[in-house]
Amino acid sequence: MSDMSSVKDERRRSQRYPANLVVEMEEGKGVTRNVSASGVYVETSERPTKEGPVHFTLILEHARPTPIRLACVGSVVRVEPNDNGFGVALTITSHGIESSSP
Repeated sequence: MSDMSSVKDERRRSQRYPANLVVEMEEGKGVTRNVSASGVYVETSERPTKEGPVHFTLILEHARPTPIRLACVGSVVRVEPNDNGFGVALTITSHGIESSSP
């Protein structure tokens, strides 16, 4: 069992941090469960259907003076059905500040 957990840990490039951020995706909205420098895990009611690059926006609601919209491009790593819809692991391959207003 320890061999499997070490393989799983090696696949993670960055430390993960618990965070609840609103995420806007092409399929709808979701909320992050955790974030890292290289990706996010999002809980959403809509299953992602797009293959290839995925465009999504993280809303940093508590930034001042106004929320910050972090536009990201990445890809779907995995989709897991859960009680409220789906858990979606997304990589982040590029990002930039979209705007500082909602």
